[in-house]
Amino acid sequence: MKIMLALAVLSLLVSCNDKDIDGVLKVFKSFVLTEEDGGQITIPKGEHEADFSYKSREDAIELEIDSLFGGGDRDFMFSRPDPDDGAIVSYDTETRTERLRLNLPSSVTGQPVHAEVVISNRIIVRKKPQIFWDRCGAYHGTRGGLLGLLGFNKRHGRDGRQAGRGTGDLASHIYTVSSPTESRVSVAINIVHGEETVALFEGTERRRYRELYWKGECGDYSRPILRKDD
Repeated sequence: MKIMLALAVLSLLVSCNDKDIDGVLKVFKSFVLTEEDGGQITIPKGEHEADFSYKSREDAIELEIDSLFGGGDRDFMFSRPDPDDGAIVSYDTETRTERLRLNLPSSVTGQPVHAEVVISNRIIVRKKPQIFWDRCGAYHGTRGGLLGLLGFNKRHGRDGRQAGRGTGDLASHIYTVSSPTESRVSVAINIVHGEETVALFEGTERRRYRELYWKGECGDYSRPILRKDD
């Protein structure tokens, strides 16, 4: 259960295009990061515009630093450990905030520094559950969407089989129940070299998605009934 929750919270950062969260990297002391091609770059002291994203294909966290040394953007990947290895998941009912803490040691990330990542998702608005008419190829959670976001695979469903006979065809749609939700996703990355904190990244973004509670089977057009108090 803990592993599933960790994956679910992390999936808040994953959009269909691995959408970035903009922020600022504050460097207190210069340090070295390794690029995707293996080259090492010294990150100078100061403040740098940067972006955070989770790359689902590589199962890694990416920190992109903008216009480093007056040139183009530079990408740095931090391989992610198993969620059960040092992940801490919590939920604050008063503030309606989900929080995931990840410890990323250099022995796992492939970087010469350690990283401590905190991902928070604070629910701003969650409307009452509604019935939607969606495609059979809808999926939910860790594949290509925010937590609860219904994404659509036009050719294949979640089980890898063909989702339907085409857009607009009755057989390619199902009923689902979900709540339109708006939240604020915040990310903080503490970068440590040895025992010294050398940099801090902070970024935040508002997200809109649908929190999925139920979906029917493809080919079954039974419409669910919602009580007035649901």
